[in-house]
Formats: sequence, structure tokens, C-alpha cells
Amino acid sequence: MTTIRDAQSSLTAWYGDLAAATGGRTYTSSGCQWVWLPARNRLHLMFPEKPTASSLRPGLAEGVRLGARDVYAWVNASVRPGVLEEFGFQPGPPLMWTHGLLQPTPTDKLADFNISIASSVPGARGADVDELDVANGAWPVRHALALDASGQPVGRGFARRGPSGLVSLHSIAVASDVRRRRVGTALVRRLLNEFGSTDEANGESLNGADAGNSVTRLPIVAAAGPLAQPFLRSLGLQPLGVGRQLKLRIPR
Repeated sequence: MTTIRDAQSSLTAWYGDLAAATGGRTYTSSGCQWVWLPARNRLHLMFPEKPTASSLRPGLAEGVRLGARDVYAWVNASVRPGVLEEFGFQPGPPLMWTHGLLQPTPTDKLADFNISIASSVPGARGADVDELDVANGAWPVRHALALDASGQPVGRGFARRGPSGLVSLHSIAVASDVRRRRVGTALVRRLLNEFGSTDEANGESLNGADAGNSVTRLPIVAAAGPLAQPFLRSLGLQPLGVGRQLKLRIPR
């Protein structure tokens, strides 16, 4: 059974992957865990249990030294508002967790869109290119790319399989002019098929009506804001919990 702690660990590991792929780093300050992403000049504070002024101050100072322009704090709902706001953090949209067991459904094409596993995106620039390196290393990460009939990218997304077998979805994005044409669904299906083809022991087998026709479902988790919830629900994911995300802009 997926828990909030599992979900938080998965997101923390994802940002750690991004840091490793882009020349960043992770560090701690008195129990607070930080991830520095140089490609976007962002510092992330990952789910501090009991943040205090004395634990936040050195971590923020190190982030400023590294060149952070924005600091994002990901916080469990059990951490009450207080010390982060005193440092100037402003609340953002709620962090809404969804989870579920999904069956891989192999599909390479949907309508006029080709869905493939790729490590490059035509026309990508800057940080988007740097972060694609996360799919080229030793981590269990896959990147899916959707192309239209002319070969132009119209959607992308990552999935990561953690050591516990939990598959996390990240950065699922679709161009505005092709939304509501199930491109996002096709991206997720392609990613799940990639993970469903290996190490299926980490999934959950269906019995009963499916006996004799072995089917494995994968444990999935995703974190997103309110606007993404209808899409995640359409995939078959259900609410797991709600946290908070806050942002601090470093003045120059």
C-alpha cells in the first residue's frame, strides 16, 4: 500500500536524479534536506519534519551562495504554517497526491500522434535539454515523447521507478492545441508499458476473473496541483493526501 511517506520519498529521489543529471547537488542543514538544480537556478527544500529558523538559515545561505533565484519548499500537511512564512516563503497551490494500481497498456500510436521513448526533444532549449540527461544515466527513468504527423513535439513526460517498485509520473505536458485528444493518456500508457515489461515482481498480480490471463498492475504515484486532477483521475488514480508547496524569491 502506497503511503504519503512513500510518495514524498519518490519526489525527493526524482529531484535528486535531476540534480545529479544537471551538475547540481543535495545537502542537509540540521535535518533539512535541500536539492540544488543549477539548470533552473532553483533550490528545493524537501519535506522538513520540524523546520526551525536555525535549521533553515544555513541551508538558505548555501543556496544563495550557489546562485539560487527561487527556493521551493515541499511540506507535509502536518507541518503547520509559521517559520517558513517568517523567512518570506509565500504559499502556492496545494500539493495534491494521487496514487493507484494501473495496468500497462502497450501502445505506440494514438490517432495521428507517435509516442516513443526518447532522450532528445526537437526544438528543446536550455534547462529542458539539460534535464533530459536524467533519462540517459543509470537511474530507472524513461522519457516519452509525442510527435504529430509532421514530426513536431506535442507532448512529453517522465516516469521513474524507485527501489520499492513505485512508479512516479513527472512533467507530463501536452501542447495546448492538441489537448483533449488523449495525448497525455498515450504518454502515460507508453511509459507504463516500458516499466511493465521488466521486473514485474514488484507489481501486483490480478487473480480471480483474470486467472490464466496473467496481468500485472503497477503502483503509481503522482504529485500535481488542482488543475491536473481531472487528468490524473481519468487515468484511474485516486487521492492519497494533500500537502503544501511554498516559494521564496531571492532578491538580486
